[in-house]
Amino acid sequence: MPPLRILFAIETLIPPRGGAERFWLELLEALAERHEATAVFLGDRRPDARKPGGVRLIPVDPPPDAGGYWATKRARREAVAAAVRAALADEGADVVATALHAGPGAVAAAAEAGIPAVVFLHSYEALCKYAHNAGSHCVPESGCRACPSAAALPAEERAELFASRREHTHALASATTLVAPSAAVASRCEAWSGRRPVLVPDVVRDTPPARADHDGPVVLAAASWAFNKGRDLLEPLAAIFERRVLRITAAGLGPELERRLSARPGVRIVPNAPVEELLDGAAALLVPSQWPEPFGRLAFEGLAARVPTLASATGGLLEYVPPAQLVDPPDSPVRWRDALEALLEPGEWEAARQRGRSAAQAVLATDPVRRAEDVLIGAAASGGAAPRRYGAAPVETSR
Repeated sequence: MPPLRILFAIETLIPPRGGAERFWLELLEALAERHEATAVFLGDRRPDARKPGGVRLIPVDPPPDAGGYWATKRARREAVAAAVRAALADEGADVVATALHAGPGAVAAAAEAGIPAVVFLHSYEALCKYAHNAGSHCVPESGCRACPSAAALPAEERAELFASRREHTHALASATTLVAPSAAVASRCEAWSGRRPVLVPDVVRDTPPARADHDGPVVLAAASWAFNKGRDLLEPLAAIFERRVLRITAAGLGPELERRLSARPGVRIVPNAPVEELLDGAAALLVPSQWPEPFGRLAFEGLAARVPTLASATGGLLEYVPPAQLVDPPDSPVRWRDALEALLEPGEWEAARQRGRSAAQAVLATDPVRRAEDVLIGAAASGGAAPRRYGAAPVETSR
């Protein structure tokens, strides 16, 4: 089979903000070994930014702030769509792959060129940013009109939100294939749109073993702390674990919470770093997500690195974290205390290291790279011939 020409389009890629972007960087590198991969993204042009090997990059300067979150998101997806249109007009592609807020614009640009598009649902943005938050009071049958989050917006921003929802809904319906990182996301997508995505876990590579230490610090980490990630649980956990040394990542804490946490004698606030650095010498990793985690990349990496990992019993985490290492309900500091005390029993601590490693290997055994490649190959085949290079006319396709 000849190599595919794959055009990736995403709002944020470099620097990677979280698990979704890290997954795409790794997937791009893996697919570039066998295919022609190009990435369009709004991103950093710093010379020291990590760039995926073998991938042609088209960084696009982000548009200026448009005066509100949803207005700015519209400007950003339009910027991505314009860059996708230009890339397709210049060189064509066999398939467009896109994700998150870039999806609607990229899918529309692909459709205009007669090229199939695959949407990776790394999170719930394509369904609704608000509906799947922890503590959501979503009323989906109202079409967002009864949403408290929407009602709290100024009128112009509310109109931008409704326009975004319409565009995401159209993208979900018109994309050639949808991909989800977990059954949790796939089920919610099916209930929301009527389409069942293909499952591809958001992980490409194994994680090297970390130097776990039964008497070391307990690590609480997130790409950026937010309510969904358990930010409001950090102070109660710091209080209930006052006899343990806690290593807490700084991103998203904010100066006031960071000051209060730092005042506790056992707490160490550390900068976000590669997972092997964060977990070096750790006794355990805690992942206190409060929403239906789409996959939970950090929890996977803790398990793979053989660091005993506790995670919330929610979303995609339920699908691979060993049951004995799930905390339910995830908003109970007492349950986290009890779970950690049980985990640190010497025999259980070592057993958790082995269980976690086996669980991570089971995810990797599904071969996510091959799965993603098969999806893209299938989408390209279903879409018929793509426009060839340098402005060939779009080809009408039947789906």
